[in-house]
Amino acid sequence: MNHAAGHPAEPSDEALFTGYLAGDEAMLAILIQRYERPLHGYLYHLTGDAALAAELFQDTFVRACRRGHTYQPGRPLKPWLYRIAQNLARDDGRHRRPSLVPLDELAAAPADPHASPAGAAMAGETAGLVAAAVAELSPAQREVFLLRAGEGLPYDAIATITGRPLNTIKSDLRRALQQVRRLLFDRLGGAP
Repeated sequence: MNHAAGHPAEPSDEALFTGYLAGDEAMLAILIQRYERPLHGYLYHLTGDAALAAELFQDTFVRACRRGHTYQPGRPLKPWLYRIAQNLARDDGRHRRPSLVPLDELAAAPADPHASPAGAAMAGETAGLVAAAVAELSPAQREVFLLRAGEGLPYDAIATITGRPLNTIKSDLRRALQQVRRLLFDRLGGAP
């Protein structure tokens, strides 16, 4: 059989994890590498502590491996992993209100090679203002904001991760966005 030119599709997260559960440890290594940046970033934004985020990232995969039997094949893996990470962060209790967490990945657009130095400085200042505003959100609002704006997760996945009703998630996000907008206007000397 002749396959079309190109590479075979990468295995899904779910296929990697079920492959690991079936005994292929290389599948877990791929999965960990795939989640290193987004999940570690989420934990960092949640806790405001790089060392703690790294520890919680490792603990997330240790717990996922130990509790692999609770994963339901066919269900999305990402919300399941993020739920484990979130529970570990909550259990740790050190994610209450981080100091200024750099959210430049959330606030700044991709770097424009033609941007002026003044434009680059303005983007950095905006990222700092957004980080300060997000740090002032309640833990529940910050969690939803980070999962939606930072990770791009759909509302139903956020509800699964947080264990809260869908309407509560939507309400928390709406309030978070309103508060961030208000704080940014206040800091920039504008009116909401």
